[in-house]
Amino acid sequence: MTNTPKKAAALLLALLMLVPAVSCAEGTTEETSADTSTSVQNPESTEETVDDSGVTQYAPDLPERDYEGYEMRIITRDDSMHPYPSHTRDILAEQLTGESFNDTVFERNLLIEDNYGIRVVMEAHSETVSEATPQTLVSNSVRAGSDDYDLLFGHMINIANLATSKVLLNWNLLPLIDFDKPYWNKSAVDAFSVGEKTYCALSDMCVSSNDNAHVMVYNKELAAAVSAPNFYELVYENEWTYDKFTEVIKNVTADLDGNGEYEKSDRYGYLCAGGSSLINFMYAAGNMLVSKDENNYPVASYYTERNINSYDWLRALLKNTDTFYDSTSWVKPECIAMFLEDRAMIMSTQIMMFEHLRSMESDFGVLPFPKYDSEQENYGHYVDGHATIMAIPKTVSDHERTAIFLEAMAYESYRTLLPVYYDVLLTTKYMRDQDSRNMLDIVYNTRVFDFGYAYMYSNLGTSYSS
Repeated sequence: MTNTPKKAAALLLALLMLVPAVSCAEGTTEETSADTSTSVQNPESTEETVDDSGVTQYAPDLPERDYEGYEMRIITRDDSMHPYPSHTRDILAEQLTGESFNDTVFERNLLIEDNYGIRVVMEAHSETVSEATPQTLVSNSVRAGSDDYDLLFGHMINIANLATSKVLLNWNLLPLIDFDKPYWNKSAVDAFSVGEKTYCALSDMCVSSNDNAHVMVYNKELAAAVSAPNFYELVYENEWTYDKFTEVIKNVTADLDGNGEYEKSDRYGYLCAGGSSLINFMYAAGNMLVSKDENNYPVASYYTERNINSYDWLRALLKNTDTFYDSTSWVKPECIAMFLEDRAMIMSTQIMMFEHLRSMESDFGVLPFPKYDSEQENYGHYVDGHATIMAIPKTVSDHERTAIFLEAMAYESYRTLLPVYYDVLLTTKYMRDQDSRNMLDIVYNTRVFDFGYAYMYSNLGTSYSS
């Protein structure tokens, strides 16, 4: 802990030195109104109100255009790191298959093609080879003066850092884009903008980015066996806090193989795989690395008493035998197996890992991360940097065409795809009880994006776990 202030100061200094580069990455200056709120979009929080004509009040006011079969070229990652098409399924469906998500994407894309004459073409590159390949190809293309791509869908951290390279278009140059509409993730747009410049954004076209929100799951049978309290009631009664979390994971750990050492073969109160889960305890406490000033410029907010207390609490948590921590990866099969095989009562993970839990014999439930204390108003769940975010190459020539496509796609995804994702894939396919659905609502209502996280991630996980 002795080096924490110096380490934090050095990291923040490096971060803030990036600000002029980001704000100057586009030569043109436009007048925009910067909204620095940190509101969070929830899949079920905004109801569509339908008027007599059947048109929802959120439908964008777009001009009639026919782009005569123009191919909207989207470059992205493939799905080789995941058990399902996490990155590509939002973008393209080749044909109708009878699977609800696939067919909704197919019909959405067909509607855009019918209405505007724009056809989606996707180029996906192996993320097991390199998650940075799409960004590298876009950067090389722009620097060569080529117009090879219309949109870049990629790793959040990689794209955020690409904003300093002068190869991306400022979204504020686009007409027709309305970030105040519910199909745009305002929290993400606000977090990654600087001054009057916005180089990356997130809409419901990338609905699977929600899969990278951090969350907790617990083993109901193991909890009952150790006489743990009702976790759902702790949440409902506003008692799910740091202190309560430390209390409930005690008396669960057991040396199952009797060798006198605590290893993967033993049982634990809390299982944490990968440093990214540790970072979420900071956001769960309501802390941020960076906030914004009145001009929408980053302001260091890491070195506060509350954040340092969170750091100290987490260090103590990692040192006791109630916690098993594997720093190597949050998708490591051995760690998932520990939870599946009843060797951990609580596990922190990401929503995308629910797919691995479908075969779990013991019953499990979903929980938010604990608050710092009961005085804290909201929970907090950051969206991992692995999530997809969108950017536009600077060489795109037709700004109106790009804007029409993005706005129409975002709206149609909000109207048709988001309900399928949330109501069918998540709450019906994965959730085993209504309380878990309620907990998932809490997680989605309190998703967080942080400018500082995107630029400091390589050092952040190490700082919290070392």
